[in-house]
Formats: sequence, C-alpha cells, structure tokens
Amino acid sequence: MEPTPKLTKQEAVSAGENVVSSLTMGVSKAIGEVINASNSSLKRSFVAKQIKKFHNLLIKDKNSLSCFDDFCNDLIKIFVKMKI
Repeated sequence: MEPTPKLTKQEAVSAGENVVSSLTMGVSKAIGEVINASNSSLKRSFVAKQIKKFHNLLIKDKNSLSCFDDFCNDLIKIFVKMKI
C-alpha cells in the first residue's frame, strides 16, 4: 500500500477555496432558479387575471351594443312611420 501524498498548506487552502466557490455558486444558482420560477408563476397568474377582465369587458360591450342596436332599430322604425 502506498502512503497517501500529503497536501501542502497552499494546496489545501486552494482546494478549500474551490469547494467553497462551488458551493456558493450552486446556492446562488439555486436561488436564481427559485426566483425565476416564482416570477414566471406570478406572470402567468397576472396574465390569467387580465384575460378574465378583458373577457368580462367584451361581454359588457356585447350587451351594450345589443341595446344600442335595438335603440337604432326602434329609431329607424319611428322615422319610417313619420316618413322622414
């Protein structure tokens, strides 16, 4: 069995720095991914709410246009009767 080679103090410090750097980058990346996922989820939720509001406005407009159309038709009938 060969003896395990000993690391110099500088090599040990360098190896420790590499481990810490890898862990730090991994944690930062994980936090970034969580933020991105959360942001995407909030965007989807916001867009869904806006679509629902827009749909409700379209329904309101449809009802308003129907009333306006009825009004115009009644007005035309009055003009026809009056022969204007």
